[in-house]
Amino acid sequence: IHTPAGHIAFKDLVIPANAARPLLYGEEVDVFIRPEDVELHPMGQLVAGSFPAKVTGVEFLGPICRIGLEAHGLRFEADVAPVRLADLKALPGVTLLVRFCPERLLIFRAHD
Repeated sequence: IHTPAGHIAFKDLVIPANAARPLLYGEEVDVFIRPEDVELHPMGQLVAGSFPAKVTGVEFLGPICRIGLEAHGLRFEADVAPVRLADLKALPGVTLLVRFCPERLLIFRAHD
């Protein structure tokens, strides 16, 4: 848990997370987000709470495409419609802006 209240940190990446608001600074947590709750934007856009991530892979799954991403050593996935994939030009090696929906991050206290 990071400051200000309602933020989490992974290395030097600080992300807003509504579920973190009642937790104490420094508390260790496990964080989950569903691929459909990851927003992707082209580089150059101004999107509050976003950070750059590199596309590591693309998998076509019928009505959606699952995009593998990596930022600051953090690996995660995002789901987009095939037409959105083309709009983003999301090919392996491309950098996109990513935003985790703060209200959709699931946070659990870490156990020893």
